[in-house]
Amino acid sequence: MHAVFAVEPKAIDSWTNFRYLIEKFSFPKGVLIARYPKTWMRLVIEACDENGVGEVERLKIVERLREAKSNRMFNAALPFDGGEWLDNALSPKNVNFFDALVIKGDHELPHVYSIDDIYEEVFEDRREQEVLRDAKSLALVARYLFVDNQEIILIDPYLKPRRACTNLLNAFVEESFAQGKGIKRIVIHAAYSVDPSDMDVVVSEYKKYMGDLIDDGLTIQVNRWDNDALDFDFHARYLLAGEVGIRYDRGFIEPSDHDDRAKKTDVGCLEAGTVMRLLNRYQVSGEANGIHDVIEIQGE
Repeated sequence: MHAVFAVEPKAIDSWTNFRYLIEKFSFPKGVLIARYPKTWMRLVIEACDENGVGEVERLKIVERLREAKSNRMFNAALPFDGGEWLDNALSPKNVNFFDALVIKGDHELPHVYSIDDIYEEVFEDRREQEVLRDAKSLALVARYLFVDNQEIILIDPYLKPRRACTNLLNAFVEESFAQGKGIKRIVIHAAYSVDPSDMDVVVSEYKKYMGDLIDDGLTIQVNRWDNDALDFDFHARYLLAGEVGIRYDRGFIEPSDHDDRAKKTDVGCLEAGTVMRLLNRYQVSGEANGIHDVIEIQGE
């Protein structure tokens, strides 16, 4: 679903080019900039300084780079051996990682674009994807959401501590460690009417299927809502982290039937406004606001 572009710092060494390109990227649009190498932001500023960018425009670029870290960039932990940026990006050990490169000059490879003549279609049709319904595939499509986030929020009235659901939760955690520091906390918003089990049963079931992760420091918070207090009458399910989120049309469940796992479901990026609306709607406070109970599951 998400495409990762590597951008040569020299390609955006002016306010005009920088402003044009930076607006093409964001998590909701499904297009991310690779922070490659780790010092990429500093290299952009250095390129602007070398190009004689004015102080006012330089300050704008610095501020926009800071803002972009939250929802436009992906930290690409790939080898960088020094020397020219383009040589490193096009090296055999790196080039296949990037969906596209944007550079200052020209190059013959089909997925390398010059900043001077790149066309709008390159950035389009990245917001949604059909994904196989097995746990690994459903987790992999969210991999960039896990990079800088150690807490995830799942909104799904039908999510219960059953193997079909915990298989996906386990896959989320596994993928998060592959991409970043790993998930430390999972917050679940579910409907009490769907699973009215006693609280100790819920704790026992999650520990049954996710006990090793919980013992290693994972915390699970289950917020069970009363249906008459909060409208759960929607089809899609939501995965949120920080300021970004993803919609899953068939819920957080890995079908037990292997033929059903081979079928696909639609997954899409959420707009920033939708993420904020969901975060505000599903707040858990000390007041009576429709929460039936809050269950905290931790290791001993």
